[in-house]
Amino acid sequence: MDYLKESADRYIRQNLNKGSKDYKPRYHFSAQVGWINDPNGLVYYDGYFHIFYQYYPYGLEWGPMHWGHARSKNLVDFEYLPVALAPDAPDESGCFSGGAVIDKEKNLLHLLYTRHYERENVIRQTQYHAYSSDGVRFTKTERAAIGEELLPEGFTSCSFRDPNPVVIGDTYYVVVGAQTKERAGAVLVYSSRDMSEFKYEFTIENENFGEMVECPDLFRLNGKMVLTFSVVALKNEDLTNIDGKASLYAVMNVDFEKKAYEFLHIDSLDEGTDFYAPQTLEDGNGRRIMLAWLDMWNNNSFSKNNRLVSNGVYTLPRDLVLENGRLLQYPIREVKDIFRNRFTVAEGGEMSKTAYIEAEMNVDSLFAFGCGDDYISLKIENGRFTLEQRQKNHITAVRKGKYRSDTFHVEIFTDRCSLEVFVDNRDVFSAQVFIECERYKIMRSEKIKILRAASV
Repeated sequence: MDYLKESADRYIRQNLNKGSKDYKPRYHFSAQVGWINDPNGLVYYDGYFHIFYQYYPYGLEWGPMHWGHARSKNLVDFEYLPVALAPDAPDESGCFSGGAVIDKEKNLLHLLYTRHYERENVIRQTQYHAYSSDGVRFTKTERAAIGEELLPEGFTSCSFRDPNPVVIGDTYYVVVGAQTKERAGAVLVYSSRDMSEFKYEFTIENENFGEMVECPDLFRLNGKMVLTFSVVALKNEDLTNIDGKASLYAVMNVDFEKKAYEFLHIDSLDEGTDFYAPQTLEDGNGRRIMLAWLDMWNNNSFSKNNRLVSNGVYTLPRDLVLENGRLLQYPIREVKDIFRNRFTVAEGGEMSKTAYIEAEMNVDSLFAFGCGDDYISLKIENGRFTLEQRQKNHITAVRKGKYRSDTFHVEIFTDRCSLEVFVDNRDVFSAQVFIECERYKIMRSEKIKILRAASV
């Protein structure tokens, strides 16, 4: 079946006002209708932040992947644009994830994506190219940018995906997630001078790459190279989120000419239950900003009974800072600006489902919110910050940050279906929240000090 861009756009227009919006986020990005997962092609182009995203507009579950498209001046308010890529005949099984890069000389916006082919138990993945001169209408190239012939020996084309380009000097380098025939994850590095002809450069390998690397993103930050990525079947329990999956970052030295690399530090990006496929961009002021899918494969917290108009949300945009070899994450100032002049000292026993709370938590302190038997608790136990989710008196998840101290600075963001907790800007906990109530009831100990609270 051909899924045409025009058909997708027409379906979106016809279904905008259908379904419940009870869990539609107020200040997080989500699609107008349908399903979304990985963010793709994040780029700052012609004065706009552009977000492309893995998209199936025709239902609330995963289907043949399109590339949705939106742009924004502030990453809070979005203008939805026509679907950028659709799985027409050559891409019949889906236009999978990828990245974007700008040709500044020609003012072209380039997209690299994975052409997914699946038929009669045969899976093949190759990397294709599309381009635009206006940032809205895209033309696919007819031949593969990085085809199977460029796979190094020992790798399989059935798990070869998510190309993401970066400019280093006068060369475009592309990192691609891959898997060996022995089921080990890796990152393959390719280069091009013109985004037309590509060549294989070298392979990046690490014991924490699990059985498959997905959605790699390589960028320079404070003089070091940083690689963010998601992995499948990781056996290191200290780094995994759920079911052997994780999203990590690596601080590295990389010499592209010598095809050499050195890992300096590897750590998790998010300690919560729902965080996957992170990708970054650099804005016009030199900030490195990250978004991720606020979900996790095999997490069943979404309920089909909600009759939602859309299924899927992204994390808050996070400003990344490299300090003493470690990655710090801050909610971007544009998000906090929407709460400006709305701050009050939290009083009483309720809070909005679209809230921001800043607090200091000390040893043995507790902050919990929810309704009835469904609630989330934040607490400090033995110098570690802990997030616990309960439904009907059943613990659905317990997540613990790294050992710190007896005092934590905490920022809490709730947005109808999501929760993000920033702890000293070092640990972040992201989780889906589907609690049926108008407002959350609050339980807290005296040892938690609320500094500011606001809602939108």
